[in-house]
Amino acid sequence: MSVKLVNTAVILCGGMSTRMGALTSETPKALLNVNGKPIIWYTINFLKQNGIKRFIFPLGYLGKKIQRYIQKEFSSFDIEFVFSDTGIKTEIHNRIKNILCKLDLNENFILLNSDTIFSFDLINMCQLHLSNRSDLTLATVPITSPWGIVIENDGKLASFQRNLKIDNVGLVDYPIGHGQIYSGLCIIKSKVLCKFDWLNCSDFETDVFNNIIDENKALVHRINGFWYPIDTPKHLSNINHEFKIAIKSSSRNHLINISEGVFNAA
Repeated sequence: MSVKLVNTAVILCGGMSTRMGALTSETPKALLNVNGKPIIWYTINFLKQNGIKRFIFPLGYLGKKIQRYIQKEFSSFDIEFVFSDTGIKTEIHNRIKNILCKLDLNENFILLNSDTIFSFDLINMCQLHLSNRSDLTLATVPITSPWGIVIENDGKLASFQRNLKIDNVGLVDYPIGHGQIYSGLCIIKSKVLCKFDWLNCSDFETDVFNNIIDENKALVHRINGFWYPIDTPKHLSNINHEFKIAIKSSSRNHLINISEGVFNAA
């Protein structure tokens, strides 16, 4: 099954990834290995399995290495790859501005980071976005807390736990509502970017997303599946360790599926 009318993905992969330290001195983060395959391998296969036919890469730091890997690894795929050199230290909003000419005016496209492994029902999210004629749909996700959680119930201390997933986060310095964690993936209509004030942009996501939210043309979709961002060497080490444990297990599980390129498509 393919994603109807959402055929394009813009994959952000130009940053220097300084938090990865020496690991990215000669290798872009998108090409760091998880279970023997580069992170970008999982990204492309996840999107392809969900019907994406056109991939746009705003390249930057060590971008030619990313381009060479993709052109070699996926040469037999019936999909289109578009590479654009947007500079090494270019801000995200300028990278996206530089590739706008490669998008159709009325196109809905997926915008995501290249350093996260996803496996969820992307088709369902796209259908939600299209059926509601949304200009923006943000994918949110519960996260496993790296800290211990003190649990209260009816004002009484109930438990202390680790490795719990948290969602609907309480906000201390914001007067209304509750918070959900943005996954780094959204669906956005290209035409809304044509009228965006690029010159006065301080943070792409904050500025663009709030503009659309203020016009009541945005939705949220909570991911029910697998999501793992790789921001630090510890994250990379942990996910490789999790894959090793999963592969040694006698039962089938989602990490084995992911390692074989089988993602949660509807």
